Amino acid sequence: MAGRNISLHRRLKLRHLHLLDMLNATRSMRLTADRLGISPAAVSKSCLEIEGILGKRLFDRVQGRLEPLPGLERVLIAARRIDNELTALGEDFAREAALLHGSVRIGFQAPMLERPLVSWLARMKREQPFLTLRIEYGMRGRLLEDLRAGRLDLVAINLLGVDERGDFETRSLCLEHCLVHVDGVLSPVSSILDRWDRFVDRLWLLPVKGMAMRDMFEAVLSRRRLSMPDRLIELAVPTLLGQIHAACDAATLIPVSMVSDPETLPFLEGGSPGDAFYMEHGIAWARRPRPSAQLRYALDVMSTLPCS
Repeated sequence: MAGRNISLHRRLKLRHLHLLDMLNATRSMRLTADRLGISPAAVSKSCLEIEGILGKRLFDRVQGRLEPLPGLERVLIAARRIDNELTALGEDFAREAALLHGSVRIGFQAPMLERPLVSWLARMKREQPFLTLRIEYGMRGRLLEDLRAGRLDLVAINLLGVDERGDFETRSLCLEHCLVHVDGVLSPVSSILDRWDRFVDRLWLLPVKGMAMRDMFEAVLSRRRLSMPDRLIELAVPTLLGQIHAACDAATLIPVSMVSDPETLPFLEGGSPGDAFYMEHGIAWARRPRPSAQLRYALDVMSTLPCS
């Protein structure tokens, strides 16, 4: 039995199985020959060859018509299984050829986009399992310089002044209000600036220079002709904001995304002209004529906020 199986594997060809399937469909040597573009004699010869390989007759010839015998259905079941496996193999190869390889380097600096970033990464790895995703957290200025120099492909960042030089393309995704947390109360920035004489001498916890929220704060003070506070703690690591605020009793500039209890949020409305203290978050990438397929894919995924 083992020797016969080995012989069958070696001698029975895919073209034989295709011929049997066509003969079963047409029940005619002549019609099969027409569809395959060969002569009826070649069809007859191949049919006899197949029956010889199998050691079993597959058709009766009755008045010029082929009548299948019981052994044919078993052969056709095996043929269809082989055909399905080969079709699936071809689809796998086509799918793998369409999958992206290489990497996408993403800079990140906006806490408001942390949750969307997690969803974006999960989706990209589901859809493109061979694409390596590299995430770098850093100061805004360094991330933009790395983006300009080609060391990053795109950044998720506060968009304040990002496209001033025309080096980058941007896509805005969301706006975020900023507040001042002082004496246990969250207040709009404008209400604090309206009473600046009460707060200018307090200890202030602010982002370091170069971070968008700090730049906006200084710009608003300048427009109002108000001086910067002298007593400062400057912070580049937002995860420590709450701990330092509590330990030092500092007046703290804080984005809404970092407020732990949303019920403590004040009613937010615009203050004096130019004091609407919102940050615009989004993605930015270098302006180049031919972005890579990997970057185009990442931009497509990250151009909309995921549904919560």
